[in-house]
Amino acid sequence: MAEREKERSPLRFRAGRVIVIAAALGLLLVLLAGGYSVGRQDGTEAIERAVKQAEEGIRARYEADLKERDRRIAEIGERLRLSEEHYRSIAGRIRTREKEAATIKKPEGKSEIRARLESLGYKPVD
Repeated sequence: MAEREKERSPLRFRAGRVIVIAAALGLLLVLLAGGYSVGRQDGTEAIERAVKQAEEGIRARYEADLKERDRRIAEIGERLRLSEEHYRSIAGRIRTREKEAATIKKPEGKSEIRARLESLGYKPVD
């Protein structure tokens, strides 16, 4: 019987070793799978945070660009309004001068010529 126990001992020892190694590998696989899934979730959250920050930055720059564009449009609109007012003023003065020019008649005599020159600030030479 002692011989049989000696023969079985190494087999039992090897079978126990195989069971322990298999259990250790199984535990290792469970830990790796858990670590992978936790790391993957943390990575996903980190990526989502980075994307959200980038989106907020892009949105802020876009809104700032829109405000700047709207400000420039308003500024150009104001300049256009002032320019149109100036144009209307000049056009009105031109129309007034044209009406005045249409009513001007040729002077009928020397006395009228002298009167017109004097009204313009010129002293006629005798």
